[in-house]
Amino acid sequence: MCGIAVTTESEERCYEMLDKMSHRGLPGKEYQKVVKSGSFYIGHVRLPIIGLGEKQDQPMQDERMVLAFNGEIYNYQGFDPKKQYKNDTEFLF
Repeated sequence: MCGIAVTTESEERCYEMLDKMSHRGLPGKEYQKVVKSGSFYIGHVRLPIIGLGEKQDQPMQDERMVLAFNGEIYNYQGFDPKKQYKNDTEFLF
């Protein structure tokens, strides 16, 4: 299962925190991502199961919010049959 880290210190510190929980995802920096939101650095180490492309990397960020999600939503594709979601986190976003 994925892991989430949040700090106010620095991007480097957030990556250090993600390194300590790398057992929660796949090894390697390509499965880690950190974004800055205000004074917070939010990081996510990913265990990709659904949606293996870069567009599914977390945290997801737009001009309004940042989303880091740890879990799984079953049957997310049935909520809105008009829209095709690449993964369950995109459904939340």
